[in-house]
Amino acid sequence: MTASYKVFALADERNRIIDINSDAFLADSTGWVQIDEGVGDKYHHAQGNYLPGPKYDERRIPRYKLQGGKAVERTPEEIDADYTPPEDVKTNAELQAENALLRAQIQSLADRGEFIEDCIAEMAMQVYA
Repeated sequence: MTASYKVFALADERNRIIDINSDAFLADSTGWVQIDEGVGDKYHHAQGNYLPGPKYDERRIPRYKLQGGKAVERTPEEIDADYTPPEDVKTNAELQAENALLRAQIQSLADRGEFIEDCIAEMAMQVYA
């Protein structure tokens, strides 16, 4: 007889699914909600096979929610409402300008280091002459 597996979802305080797994791999299902049961890899290896797509989008925002005891795909509007853009996002032009400035500063420090080495060598020649 083929084993039947229970699928569990873990949701955050807003019912967004943050993890999914089967009873084959959960030692303790406290806090998890059973959303399905069945036979096969979809149920046995639920963490990678149960949902039709990834749990998170490219911005690490949950794509699914618990609704009526089932995993339901969230709308694009719901997902976008969770997005908070990073505060310090620089444009490519700003990064290129910063990179050019840093390269110039590094070159300036290298030139200064060579100058100081030359001064020390000249002083040594005067002292030991």
